[in-house]
Amino acid sequence: MSLLKTGFVRGVKWFALFGLLVTYQWWNENVEGVHNMFVYGGMAFFLGLTSVIYEVRRWSFPKQILIHWATMHVTILPLVIFSGFLPVTSL
Repeated sequence: MSLLKTGFVRGVKWFALFGLLVTYQWWNENVEGVHNMFVYGGMAFFLGLTSVIYEVRRWSFPKQILIHWATMHVTILPLVIFSGFLPVTSL
């Protein structure tokens, strides 16, 4: 439970930082910048949350890599796809 809490705190800190950037972009009436900062904030949150994967000592390194790979495909990849940063032309 302690690692989950640590990861959550790391993620919230990064998301809060991007929240400030969202506020700045909103203040300048940059709608695209607001959207981008929210997406970047979501990515930073998940990266902070999952940063504790490599702190689990009872897992072997290959297992940590596999869990990291799977987690990134479930969290970061959908954000990148739905954000519009990468053009999706096929299934």
